[in-house]
Amino acid sequence: MLASAAGLRTRPVIMTPAGKYNATTAQHELLRAYTCLWRVAGARAVNGFPETLGACEWPGAAPGSAAYGSGYLLEYHPTRLRNDGRGAGFVLVTMDAGHRNPESFYLDESGAVRRAVGARATARSPVWVQQACLDFDGAIRKIEEYRTANPAAGYPARIEHYDPRPDASGDGVLRTLMMSPSDTIMTLSDGSIKMRSARDDRTLIYRRAGDGYTLSLFTPDSLPRSDATLVDDPRLDELRNFFRDPTGAVHVTGEQRPATIADPVRSLTNCD
Repeated sequence: MLASAAGLRTRPVIMTPAGKYNATTAQHELLRAYTCLWRVAGARAVNGFPETLGACEWPGAAPGSAAYGSGYLLEYHPTRLRNDGRGAGFVLVTMDAGHRNPESFYLDESGAVRRAVGARATARSPVWVQQACLDFDGAIRKIEEYRTANPAAGYPARIEHYDPRPDASGDGVLRTLMMSPSDTIMTLSDGSIKMRSARDDRTLIYRRAGDGYTLSLFTPDSLPRSDATLVDDPRLDELRNFFRDPTGAVHVTGEQRPATIADPVRSLTNCD
C-alpha cells in the first residue's frame, strides 16, 4: 500500500489471481488505464481524476480472463486532493503476484514509468524508459553546440535536413541534428521549424525566440483509441511531452498535448 499523506485516500482496486505473469499484458493494462484516466479528467485535469478506476477497467472482462491478464496486482490511487475533493494526480502500480522476485511498474499522471525488480516500484524507483527525454536532450545539445561554434550568430534561425559537415558557416542554419531520410521537416507560418520522425511519430518543433529559443517534443498520435485492443508494442516510452523555454528550463506533461511553459519544470538528467 502506498504511504498516505494527510487527507490522502488510497484505493487498491483490482487483484487478479495468481497465474502466468506476462509483462506486456501488465504494461498494456497500465497504458489503457492511464489514457482512460486522462480522458475522464479532461484537459489539464479540469474534472479531476476519479475516486476509483471504475469505467477505466477493462470493459466486460472479468479479472483473470485472457482479455484482462492474470498473475499481477493492479492498484489505482488518486493523489493530491483538491479543495473540491477531486484528485489532481494519480498513481497506477502493477506487481507480479506469482514470483519470488517480482517485477513492478509505477506510473503517475506525469507519464514517468518506473520499474523495480524484487520490490514494489515507487516514486523513487528509477525511470524505466527514457528514450523521449534522451532524444530531447540530444536535440538541445546540438542546438547549444551550434551556438558555441557560431557565437556571432547565436542560436540557429532554423534547422534543415541533416548534413554531417560542421555547422560553422554562421549562416544561422543547423544541419547536424541527426534525422532519418524518411523524416519530414517544414517551416510553419510563425517561422517555427517542425520535424516529424517517421520511426516513432514524434514531432519536434524549434523556434528562435530573441536571444533564446523554444523547443517542443510531443507525440500527437501516440495514444490509442478508446476502443483499441492489445498490440505487441506497449508504447510506454511515448507518454511524456517536453517544452524548453527561453531560460533553458524544461517543462513536462504526461497529458497528450504539447507541453507549455505553464507545465511543471522537470530534470532531463534523470527523466523525472
